Amino acid sequence: MEYIKNLFKKHIFKYWFFLLFGIIVDYCIYTILYYKFHLHIIPSNYISFSIGTFVNVVLIRNFVFKRFKFWLLKDFLLSLLTNGFVFFIWIIFLSYFINNFYINHYIWKTIVITCTFFINYFTRKYLFTHKIIW
Repeated sequence: MEYIKNLFKKHIFKYWFFLLFGIIVDYCIYTILYYKFHLHIIPSNYISFSIGTFVNVVLIRNFVFKRFKFWLLKDFLLSLLTNGFVFFIWIIFLSYFINNFYINHYIWKTIVITCTFFINYFTRKYLFTHKIIW
């Protein structure tokens, strides 16, 4: 039991725990927008991704990287900037594979979210542990 507590104390494991929560929020919002409101896949992804990113920023600021340098809004915008670029590239792949190969959009959404938030971890770790003037 002590081993699990020590494991959870490390940033990467806490980060992935809260990442999972953010992904669940993202999926729930995406599902509601896509199936209930019949919003197209791309706008549904953008909206759910933005909300999921905000939830992750708030949770990660409070539980993982507690010594933050930026205001919440700036942190959120930096996260959208870093993740947004990767997300944009993946969304192009998402559109291509769904339209041409009929691959399930939930599978591709999982790949997109995992990659963007993984990159976000290393970006945040760098931003919070190195002195950068903004």
